[in-house]
Amino acid sequence: MNSSEDDHILYIHPSANTSPYPVIDQYTRKMVGAFSKARPMTSNRGFRRCACGVSGSNSDFQLQNGKWTSSLCIHYLAYHRNKISSEELQKVEWLPFGEAGPTLKELNKPTRI
Repeated sequence: MNSSEDDHILYIHPSANTSPYPVIDQYTRKMVGAFSKARPMTSNRGFRRCACGVSGSNSDFQLQNGKWTSSLCIHYLAYHRNKISSEELQKVEWLPFGEAGPTLKELNKPTRI
């Protein structure tokens, strides 16, 4: 893994296939805890759109530990878990910001299941 990958968490491009139900476990709750303290950063990437039809924001977000993530990070964990590598899950596991339950907005249910 190179240093630029070390600075990012859950920058993935999953397929349109999703879980029919969200996976809400310690990984999802840890990401919610971390994302709740993240700050939006200016981005020129345009709005993110997941292959499953869900839209994210046009901002990247910086977590309090300095790692960068997208507005769809919680959605990815909940609906695209099978596309997340063990390395990315380990990054989530090491987040030291507590856990929280996701809101429906944070889960961002796919438009195509």
